[in-house]
Formats: sequence, structure tokens, C-alpha cells
Amino acid sequence: MHHPNRVAIVTGSESGIGYAVTEVLLANEYIVVGADLNNRNTPHERSGNFTFVPTDVTSTRELDSLFSSTINRFGRLDALVNSAGVTGLDTIYEITDESWNHIIDVNLKAVFFTSQKALTIMTDQGFGKIVNLSSNAGKSGGKAVGAHYSASKAGVICLTRSLAQYAAEFGVHVNCVAPGPTRTPMTDEWEEQVSRSLIGKIPLGRFAEPSEIAEAIMFLLSDKSDFITGETLNVNGGLLMD
Repeated sequence: MHHPNRVAIVTGSESGIGYAVTEVLLANEYIVVGADLNNRNTPHERSGNFTFVPTDVTSTRELDSLFSSTINRFGRLDALVNSAGVTGLDTIYEITDESWNHIIDVNLKAVFFTSQKALTIMTDQGFGKIVNLSSNAGKSGGKAVGAHYSASKAGVICLTRSLAQYAAEFGVHVNCVAPGPTRTPMTDEWEEQVSRSLIGKIPLGRFAEPSEIAEAIMFLLSDKSDFITGETLNVNGGLLMD
């Protein structure tokens, strides 16, 4: 069934996986409201169906204005993709109070408050789909990434289940995607030997492309996934099979 012009909010829309998700949604005729700290003047800005709202996802005040402006303009919200995230490569002894709080605030706390605001709208509508971004590190722990990053992404998986259990009776689905290593600005920061050793552990022998993660997210936003909720979908080339 084709639904023209569903409305989606994508956090972290200007780079990496969030950028790829925005492209796929626009290709599927969604109206997309992109939320990111930086407006990188990306190509999707030229689409008549894309609106950019500068947003610090750790600020509940800025999230309020993101959601109220979306509803004021479009009157509905069909999808939310929480793809804003930061990575931390600190070792155990390098993690400070500040770096711990920053990673948890962006990767976990912001996902909760963004979802909370989306759910107030979606439960009233009686429909809606939320997809959160976890990580392979959130399941197996992180070697290339820090303990704070891994813990934040593990939190997203359980948060997804909690929200899904609450939302189901209102006809709202909440799912999660756990990507393995993906070619993004985030992983470009890794040292080459780290990347090489990781590729050696991936049965399919390469990193994911952001578009491959975006297609999995698109599946969870589509009608094809109408009997799936509370699920975490691995998209990792076989790195972790669970």
C-alpha cells in the first residue's frame, strides 16, 4: 500500500547514517524534517520535501520546538529515526566525567526524550513508527570504541523494548537497528589497523555502506514490518550472529 507524503523526523540528518536515511525517505516520497546541530547544506536541501531545523538533541527545549514546528506545519508525524550520535574512542582510563556525560546525553538520553515527544503525538494518532540506532558495540562491547559508547548503545536496545511495550496498544511500533562498522565520518577517525582488524572479523569482509543501514531502517518504517516491534535488527555483515 502506498502512502504519499508521510512525515518523518530524522535526527543527525546531515551526515553518516542519518544522511542516508533522509535520502531513502525522500526517495519514498516522505516529507522529512531533518534535525542536526550543523546545517551542512547537503544536497537533499534542494528537495521540496525536506526542511532543516537546527537542533541540539540534548536540549529538551530545542526538541520541543522541533516537534511543535513539525506539527504546526504538517499536522502529523508518521516516523521518527533517532540517528544522531557521537562516538568516543577513549580507553577505560581516559574516560572523564565530561566525556561520559556527553556520550550518554547524546546517544541515550536524547533518544529517550525525542521518543517521548514523538509518542505523545503518535499515540494520539493511533499510528507511528520509531527506529532507534544502536550499534554492534551495544551488544558485544566495544574494542575500537569506548566503554561509555558501548554502554550508551546497549541502553538504546533496552529503551527500545520499554517504549515498544508501552506503545503497542496505541498502534505505534518502536524498533532498533544495530549496525556493524559502517563507512561514515565517525569510522573514518579510526586508525587503519583498527579498521583492518575489524574487517578481518566480518564474514562478509567489508564495512557497511550507510545506504545499506538506511534500507534496513526503511523496512522497519514501512508497512512490511507491521508485526514487528521491540526488535533489534543486526546489520553487520555477520560480525555478530545472535
